[in-house]
Amino acid sequence: MSKVALSTLGDFRNLLQNSSIWKTGKPSIVSPRNVALRGLELLVRGMRELRSTDELLDDIAIEKLLHIAQLPFVTPKMGVTPPDPAMNLESVLSILESCSLSRTTFQSLASWPVRSLGTFANLLPALLSSTGSRAAHAAMLGLRLSLNLTNNNAIACMALSTSAAIGSIVQSINAGILKLGTASEGDDEPSNSELLLLSLGTLINLAEFSDAARQAVLDAELAKLVRGFLGRQERVSMADSIEETHQNVVHGYLAVLLCNLCLNNQIRLKVASMLPSQSMELLITAVEEFIHHNKMVDSQASEAEDGSDVWTNFTERLQAVVDRLKAAES
Repeated sequence: MSKVALSTLGDFRNLLQNSSIWKTGKPSIVSPRNVALRGLELLVRGMRELRSTDELLDDIAIEKLLHIAQLPFVTPKMGVTPPDPAMNLESVLSILESCSLSRTTFQSLASWPVRSLGTFANLLPALLSSTGSRAAHAAMLGLRLSLNLTNNNAIACMALSTSAAIGSIVQSINAGILKLGTASEGDDEPSNSELLLLSLGTLINLAEFSDAARQAVLDAELAKLVRGFLGRQERVSMADSIEETHQNVVHGYLAVLLCNLCLNNQIRLKVASMLPSQSMELLITAVEEFIHHNKMVDSQASEAEDGSDVWTNFTERLQAVVDRLKAAES
């Protein structure tokens, strides 16, 4: 290549590296991969904002993107590490999250192939256990993706209910509960509360449809969940600030999670033994209050905008769970 061509190529590389397309920092090396990923990310997010229902990724593309997402967590061949693995991971998760939202919102029967779901289930523990400046954001994107994939989708819930995936989510929840109200709350981006709610929502979805997910919650972690529920129960009625009211949402989600876990009779007996009077009454009452709140939200949403059917269906399914628990208690 001539000197003129090399100079032109260098100028083009600098132009790309300094471009405004990079949202959080510039890549250390401009590569075809990170440029293509960023371009695809901008495309799918733009289509999502336009409420497009077009499917931009086929099953093969999803599998290729998941392969790229795994690269930061595997030992590189020949000692060669791909450039900017964290940046590429975030782009991949953002792309998949946007596309999965399109599938679950507009095509509720659509889902990923079981193989891809299995690949993501293996990736999730690594996302939730990573540390570093960008780890929290990658975890948030991974949890959003999990939430979308498992929303009212029994096949996805069963595929993602591996012991490792469930264990990492439960640990994330219990760690988040301990951080609520501490001095560090709100210091990080995304916040602890946001990650906690996403973790709770994902496990709520999984436990609704998958008994394997329920059984994968270890006794020690289950006891922590119950203690977290009881510890926040006393503060619910005394909320007098926006922060405390927001934490009450966590309490409602935690009650719903325990309720779904109790669809397994053995877990129901264990949970009941840790509640006052060894009865499910306190938990059922908390979930019924959550349902009442959701019905008011459903009513407001139906008057204000489309999409209320999603919450209405969730509320109806949750009421059915409560009815089953009441029948089991009687």
